[in-house]
Amino acid sequence: MELTGKLQEQYLWVDALCIIQDSDEIMQQTIRDMDRIYAQSVLTIVAATCLSANDSLPGVAGKRRWTQWYQKISPSLTLSAHFDFKDYMMCSKYNQRAWTFQEYHLATRLLIFASNGQVYFSCKEAVYSEEVTPGKHLEPDAAMLDGAQHMNLHLGQDRWSTYRQVVQEYTKRILTQPRDVLDAFSGISKNICRERFIDGLPVNMFDHALLWQPREYLQRREGFSSWSWAGWIGQVYFSDDWCLSDYREQHDIKRERIQGQFETQTWIVWHSSRGKHAKSPSYLHDGPPQLRDSASNAVAPGMCFPGRPQNVSPTPSLLLDALNRADSKLQQIRYLQFWTMSAYYGIEFDQSAVVRYSSFEPENTGNGLRRFHLRDTSGKNCGWVLLDKDWVDYSTKNMALQEFIMLSEVRFLSTGELKQQEVDPAETTEFNAMMITWNDGRAERAGLGRIKRDALACSCKRPMRWKEILLG
Repeated sequence: MELTGKLQEQYLWVDALCIIQDSDEIMQQTIRDMDRIYAQSVLTIVAATCLSANDSLPGVAGKRRWTQWYQKISPSLTLSAHFDFKDYMMCSKYNQRAWTFQEYHLATRLLIFASNGQVYFSCKEAVYSEEVTPGKHLEPDAAMLDGAQHMNLHLGQDRWSTYRQVVQEYTKRILTQPRDVLDAFSGISKNICRERFIDGLPVNMFDHALLWQPREYLQRREGFSSWSWAGWIGQVYFSDDWCLSDYREQHDIKRERIQGQFETQTWIVWHSSRGKHAKSPSYLHDGPPQLRDSASNAVAPGMCFPGRPQNVSPTPSLLLDALNRADSKLQQIRYLQFWTMSAYYGIEFDQSAVVRYSSFEPENTGNGLRRFHLRDTSGKNCGWVLLDKDWVDYSTKNMALQEFIMLSEVRFLSTGELKQQEVDPAETTEFNAMMITWNDGRAERAGLGRIKRDALACSCKRPMRWKEILLG
């Protein structure tokens, strides 16, 4: 408040004080407007030195300590060490909180109190620091000319890459109230894509957005679905397979060719409804609402699975029957209802396997995650799945087979294959598959992996089957 007064501004917005907490209707409306509040503010104050709301801003409500690092070379030359505010932001409490993520990225002007004792001003065009003498005309800090590029989201044509990067960064942040996971993301999501989002996943990219993987050992977040990253506490990531811009920039390959080779082919018609709506007359009569535009490249099931049933209509009573057996918390989450191919395989812990999060990072086997081989009816390796470490003991003690549902068909090509004009797709086709567990008629995600296309004919326990799934 003191700083606001010194800046001669009349109004100050503080999330914790200005968002009405005792009215759900007003609170949700305010949360929906947060992107406009941040974007249209005169200035956003970033208290990067503070550990809590009780800490004061250095230099405003007290003295500050600031040491300028320099070396005198000659009587006429002195060199000064210059530090970027982003380096100090990386290890700050501010940079760990989920709510500040959209505040930082949606703001047009930032006044940053950094832990080195300096104050920085950053806008869309430039960054200014206190230790640079402006001279006759105010000039941006030459050492941080790229500062503005890191401040705001770049919403170009490739919105998938933007969404992918934002989710990876956001999910490693901390929430005091786990239930706020989507509210604290709502402003960002509106700026990425104006189309509808379902539990943090954009409907027009739904099939791709389902393919997130854990980057560390995850814990379940109550009140949200297992198929969404919002249903888990911990950082997630998306495979490099889907980052078209990365391939284009690194290998000078036309975007159209990359997109044509990596684009998934799906047959699933998604239906979705919150459990609390399942008892309405319209739901029972029409079934759950279909996610429009969620599978714009969908093909008929018969084209992917010749000779198999092609029913895609939801059974109206399926969710209602499952909810009657569920506790109150599970009755409130969002469910996906759909038909797809199901098959069973054995899982075997691969002790030599490593996990590579991206093409730029080293392989590792830590973070509480393990990679498992999939074994078909003849014991042949037919795919893999990434699971948490708890499955190691389970797979050793229990020889039970696990169920996998096919989500989409994908061709994975190497860089060399991408550069070729013609490549035979016969041996490079796989299924994106989700390993699921069941509880009283409701399926939950256990892990995600890939299965070779010809392995469907070698399903264990029973032949592959066209099956209706209720995924919560």
